[in-house]
Amino acid sequence: MPVLMLAKALKAHALVKLEADDPAACADVQALCESAGHELVSLTTAGRVMTALVRRK
Repeated sequence: MPVLMLAKALKAHALVKLEADDPAACADVQALCESAGHELVSLTTAGRVMTALVRRK
């Protein structure tokens, strides 16, 4: 699950780029950022691939 990998990566890194083709990833990343207070720097979709850049709070 991409959002779990993102949450783990944010514990070790201040800025994380996530690429995923999971249709639920976009909503999951937004929910994680909102609930944990992380900054969603960018969120783009190209075809089936969603790319998110998240900065740890």
